[in-house]
Amino acid sequence: MPMVAATAASVQKQRRSALAALVYTHGECAGESTEIWYPTKDASASFETAVAIAVCLTCPVREACLELALRIDAGQHGIWGGLDERERRTLRKAHKTRLAQARRLDDADARRGGPHRQGRAA
Repeated sequence: MPMVAATAASVQKQRRSALAALVYTHGECAGESTEIWYPTKDASASFETAVAIAVCLTCPVREACLELALRIDAGQHGIWGGLDERERRTLRKAHKTRLAQARRLDDADARRGGPHRQGRAA
């Protein structure tokens, strides 16, 4: 594995570990029963989901929780950072779209000869 890839993977792993430690020790859900965070598909699921999201909205580490979920998410079930699986999938898709657009702009910029050049001197 190239050195840069190994370093990037190491940094990502460290970030996930730091986020997990923060969320699992300082989250409003820390030490609570996991049942409301992983609602079933029955009629009470919408109530459980609403309760979980309400708790998330008051959580001091909500953003870290959401980032952790987005970093480890492979479609996992449950409420993370105040979002359910479908909402996280939508967020991830929007992020990928914005990233692809930014890369296309960078490529076009490079073809023009630099940062946002359009026939002007830098």
